Amino acid sequence: MKVKTITIFLAGIIICQFGWAQDTETWKLEECIDYAMENNLDIQESALQVNSSRVNLREDNFQRYPSLNAGGQYINRWGRSIDPTTNQFTTERISSNGLSFRSSMPIFQGFQINNTIKQSQANLQSDRYALEDMQNNIKLDIVSAYMDVIFNQALVENAESQVKTTQAQYELTEKQVVAGALPIANQYEVASQLASDQVNLVTARNDYQLALLILKQLLQIPASEAFSVKEPDIEVEDYNISEYTVSQVYETAEQNQPVVKSAELNQESATYGVKVAKGGYYPSLTINADIFTNYSDIAIDRTNPLSDYSFWEQYDDNLSQSVSLNLNIPIFNNLNARSNVQRAKIQKDRSRIVYERTLNQLRQTIERAYNDAMAASETYQSAQLQVKALEETFRAIEKRYNAGAVNYVDLQLASNNLFQARTQLLRAKYDFIFRIKVLDFYLGNPITFEN
Repeated sequence: MKVKTITIFLAGIIICQFGWAQDTETWKLEECIDYAMENNLDIQESALQVNSSRVNLREDNFQRYPSLNAGGQYINRWGRSIDPTTNQFTTERISSNGLSFRSSMPIFQGFQINNTIKQSQANLQSDRYALEDMQNNIKLDIVSAYMDVIFNQALVENAESQVKTTQAQYELTEKQVVAGALPIANQYEVASQLASDQVNLVTARNDYQLALLILKQLLQIPASEAFSVKEPDIEVEDYNISEYTVSQVYETAEQNQPVVKSAELNQESATYGVKVAKGGYYPSLTINADIFTNYSDIAIDRTNPLSDYSFWEQYDDNLSQSVSLNLNIPIFNNLNARSNVQRAKIQKDRSRIVYERTLNQLRQTIERAYNDAMAASETYQSAQLQVKALEETFRAIEKRYNAGAVNYVDLQLASNNLFQARTQLLRAKYDFIFRIKVLDFYLGNPITFEN
């Protein structure tokens, strides 16, 4: 491959990259989280469940109060029938109507109403914590995706720096070749390395765009919409893993994490569910009140048979009122009550298992998060030392190469080693910060990079 051909190839790659940087709206992490909290469909669906539970609670509360219903009827009869005002047989055509009101109020239902209300209260609070837990999980997903974008953005900058370094080496080598100080083969080798570095830059930019796309999808923003994130001013020294112990993190999370509180309230709800089911064993007592009146077009006013017996007069004369107490004593109901109690007890046992599993999963997650943070801290410290050493190595070899004391293979190897070390340092840096943020989350601290 000739030097001119390589140069044209590199120029083409650079031109292709002009469209990479566009005028875009820049979002901070907090803005991403706030946007997701308002627009995420899963969160909106979970919020609807909270509203549904609130409606259920309001409905259960009103079961304590009397019900009131009104009814009416209009009837036309032909042939033999019963006069509704005299209860006697008649063959006349009758047109009649009636109006009724009925009220009913439970007096004793085996404590089912009170226990149902308490169960609904627990369900509502549990759903609220479930919504908060979903919000927290989405926050963590956004932080992870956000950090991935920042990391890949840093890789792009690292790759750009590598291209600039190699480009400077190429220009220097070209001058030395023209001056006769180096053979043309050296220029070919540097040009080849420059092409390789440009490919790495293209790959880094593609990875950045992919990370940005993943974040957009989490935010439910169209891929075509211009979007970028603001790189926070992060100092690794501000984060210290020694401030935590795994037991402290777990104890705090056990008290504060909404997923635990939701599981606790589900247990409470199941306990009330058993009490509601047991209420089916008890007698129930209900008080009822009824008002009824009617009108018939063949009715006669017995006190004045020759007068017109008007609609309102009949309604007043036929007014009937009653109050009753209804007692229902369960003796045998096809094992419905017993079956309901057994199912409620099974649900209670399930809620206990879910609660214990939730605690176990939380403990295991925190243990892994703490272990990952410790490992990331050590990896970052080692990567720092490695980069410093390789920077010194590269500077020394670069001086010797410029003086003609070593060949380009040695310089290329030192350059590639330094590039890889810087990449690993960036990876370790952002991985460590993310792991610390996860621990902060379980400690109940806000997820932010603002100091």
